[in-house]
Amino acid sequence: MGTTIQQIDAWRAVKSETEHLEFKEAKTQFDFETLAEYCVAIANERGGHLLLGIGNKPPRPVVGTSAFLDTGKIAETLFGTLGFRVNVESVNHPEGRVVVFDIPSRPPRHPYERKGRYLMRVGESLVPMTTEQINRILKEDVPVSLRRVIYITGAAAMLIICFLSFLYWGPLHRPKQREQTQSVAPSSRQSEPQQTQQQQTQPTPPPPRTYMLLDGNIRFPQDATGNGHTFSAERNFRIGELVHFNYFLKARGPNPIQVFASGQSIYLEPDAKETTQKRIVKEFKQTIAREWKANPEFATNYTVMHEADGGQWNTAFAYTEDGNRRLVTQKDLDDFRTGAVRVFVILQIPYKDNGALHHLRSCQYLVPPATVLGVWHFCDYFNNSD
Repeated sequence: MGTTIQQIDAWRAVKSETEHLEFKEAKTQFDFETLAEYCVAIANERGGHLLLGIGNKPPRPVVGTSAFLDTGKIAETLFGTLGFRVNVESVNHPEGRVVVFDIPSRPPRHPYERKGRYLMRVGESLVPMTTEQINRILKEDVPVSLRRVIYITGAAAMLIICFLSFLYWGPLHRPKQREQTQSVAPSSRQSEPQQTQQQQTQPTPPPPRTYMLLDGNIRFPQDATGNGHTFSAERNFRIGELVHFNYFLKARGPNPIQVFASGQSIYLEPDAKETTQKRIVKEFKQTIAREWKANPEFATNYTVMHEADGGQWNTAFAYTEDGNRRLVTQKDLDDFRTGAVRVFVILQIPYKDNGALHHLRSCQYLVPPATVLGVWHFCDYFNNSD
């Protein structure tokens, strides 16, 4: 603990974020589930720091945050939720309050998971580890110093067990012990072939698989340049254009995957409450189910994607009540800026790897103001990619 203002400024001055260092503005709040996922991912990357109250783009201004005012309580909640201790500190920087999460490294051979997902950092995204990456961690060499501790602890435990056994199986009990040993020896010998058979029939680990992942954050409008495969920098919305966001995809793994019809939509809602999230996720699922039922070809038409192919991209749109794509109005721009509406982007991409069906799912919403470089938060629901 004891993070100094000088240390915070040194972190701000680094050229780019790394898997060990993450900045978030979080001026008023920060989603707890997102916090828990970042702690797991950074711990799996051998530890690091998450700082709230600082912009994540250079020069990374200190904007201040009112999130997690009770740092002791959030540290306790994280420990109860994750099972490992995260130090949380509030630092009064001259430009605003900064909350520092000092996240320790996972132990050797022990990746951390959150709701069944072994998370790691890839660029600015949190993604599940592949089976190969998890197996690599499970086979890690234990450091010599830790190995020595294990040996010493094990030896001490054996001495204690032997001492206690001697006290119990002393001279008064020795005849009874010999009798018991003789009576159980045959059954022990009988069980040896069965144990050998069980060892021989241990299941083999699953083959490596390929994952479909989001490539970076969901993006504001970008103007296509050149041949339509390159884009300008993100920009804010313009009156009269479609309400839309782009998202980019990538494959990670050794196998080619079959990518089927994707579903994506934008919802403009008055808040981001739990009831709102549940409602729009339910509506989205119902819409996807109707579209797949009405278009049987969705189940047979696909494109093949390899890791070496580079990213693919798609666009999510907002719709009016009569089903038309919604155009940006001045009121929309005002509402995006003031936070009168929350912008949700929900998507689902089905794909097959080695014949097995999987889904990339994501539900995110913008924390006001909904402008370029805005902060995306994960919803409490529909982020359960498989």
